[in-house]
Amino acid sequence: MKNKLLFFFMSSYFLAFGQKNEPILFQNEEVKIYKTKAIYKDEVLYEVEDPTREELTEEAYNEAVAVYYTPLSLIGNYFNYEKASFELGYPSSYGEIISLDLRTKEPLSILDVVEERSLVDALIQDGWVRGLEGMDLVELECSQTIEVVLRLINQHTAFAKFSVHSFAVLDYNERKEKVAIRFIGPKKEGNLASYVQLGLWVSPLERVKKRLKQSGNFFMGKFKFQEGIIMHQ
Repeated sequence: MKNKLLFFFMSSYFLAFGQKNEPILFQNEEVKIYKTKAIYKDEVLYEVEDPTREELTEEAYNEAVAVYYTPLSLIGNYFNYEKASFELGYPSSYGEIISLDLRTKEPLSILDVVEERSLVDALIQDGWVRGLEGMDLVELECSQTIEVVLRLINQHTAFAKFSVHSFAVLDYNERKEKVAIRFIGPKKEGNLASYVQLGLWVSPLERVKKRLKQSGNFFMGKFKFQEGIIMHQ
């Protein structure tokens, strides 16, 4: 797995809207995901905001922001998705990864999913992290907490910022009891938003192993974009 990946979620911008009867892209006992919204137990988690020029005055259009969403991973009640915002009057966009515990509606930390020591060790050994300009490898290797490691990473990269809430789950190897996660740092180059991803294999928390094996989950990459429409594979 490559340590450094650039991944552009902005395909969301080209979604087709306006269908009265949207097909359900994903469904389990509690969650339904459509092209334009996600629902948990009849509560809307997010819904696309897609103002059009025809509906707005020129001044209002120039100030309007379109907001689109991409589901990334769902493990039990742990949900990760991207929120991408586009300023319609200017060629500018920005994005963020939202991680949520659906039952509590509280922000989800990567430490709710994986063991901190395993994550810290993986980041310390990551080639991209170690190669950051000015990185003090002695200080990095002495780090004991994710808070310290992320502080060091963010101090040495001006274009991408990482947090414990910005991640998604890619895969689970039950035999090795390792989970593949993507640590996602939003970045901005010019007026377009994108992300830096760090791909890491780490140890899940004991209580999360059962969730990783249960049905009704999906991992990052299951939703594809084809001809402007999100397709669930």
